[in-house]
Amino acid sequence: MGLRLLRTGSAVVLCCLALAVDSSLAEELTPKELMRRVNRANRTNDARRELTMTLVSNKGSERKRKVVTWRKKLSEELDKTLVRFLSPGDIAGTGLLTIEKEGMDDDQWLYLPALKKTRRISAADRTDSFMGTDFTYEDMSPLKLEEYDYKDKGTEKIEEVVCRVIEMIPSTDKRRREGGYARTVSWVDPRQLVARRVDFYDLQNVLSKTLTLAKINKHGDVYMADQMEMTTLKTGHVTTLLYEKTELDVGLEDDLFTERELMRGR
Repeated sequence: MGLRLLRTGSAVVLCCLALAVDSSLAEELTPKELMRRVNRANRTNDARRELTMTLVSNKGSERKRKVVTWRKKLSEELDKTLVRFLSPGDIAGTGLLTIEKEGMDDDQWLYLPALKKTRRISAADRTDSFMGTDFTYEDMSPLKLEEYDYKDKGTEKIEEVVCRVIEMIPSTDKRRREGGYARTVSWVDPRQLVARRVDFYDLQNVLSKTLTLAKINKHGDVYMADQMEMTTLKTGHVTTLLYEKTELDVGLEDDLFTERELMRGR
C-alpha cells in the first residue's frame, strides 16, 4: 500500500500503476534507470481507488476494512496522496495525508477521529506499523531513489514472467535508520514496469517482510496490480489489499490534499 514501494501501492502503495514499454529497452537499462522508470510509470494526473484491506493473524482470524485513496501529481517527480478508512466504525474517518518534498523529508499527517486532531508523523515514527497493518509509515511514503545504491541480481521468473531482480541498499546511515531496512530486493517485470515481488531486510539484514503483487490488469493505458499482500515473516501476520474500483484523471481538487480536509474525516 505504500508509496515507498515504487508507486506499487499507497502514497505509492495504493495506486499501483505502470505503463508498458518495449521489453528490449527495459532489459538494457541499468538497475537505477529501471527503478526510476518504475517509479515514474504511475503518471496519470490523478487517481481514486477503492479497496478492501484484510488483516489476517497467524491463527487465521480476519479483520476487514474498507479504504479509499486519492493521489494527485505535483510534478513529474512528486505526488500528494490521501488514504481514508471508511469502515469498520471504530476507525471510520481515520486518514493519512502524505505530501512529497524534493530534497527533504516528506510531510505526513495522521488524523484520528476519536482525538479530533491530526498528528504529524516524525522521522522517528516512520518505522512504526500503520494502523496495525504490515505496512509502516515509511512504506506509505514515496521512495527517494537518489538515496540508494543499486545492484543487478540477474533475472528470475515469477508466474512465467521473466523479471529483473534489483537490490537497493540505503546509501546513508540516515536513510537506513529512518527507513528501517538494510536493503530491499525487487522482482520487476521489465515489459510492464511493475514490481511482482519485494523482499524487505531488517537492520540486522534478516529477511523480515515480503510483498507480492498479483492480478496485474490493464485499465485504460496503464497496468495496475489489483491485489497486494504483505507478510511479516516473524509473526506470520498478513495484510492483503484487494482493489475493487479505480478512476483515473478525474480532476481532483488541490483542497482535498490539505490538513483541513484530512480532519473532516469523510
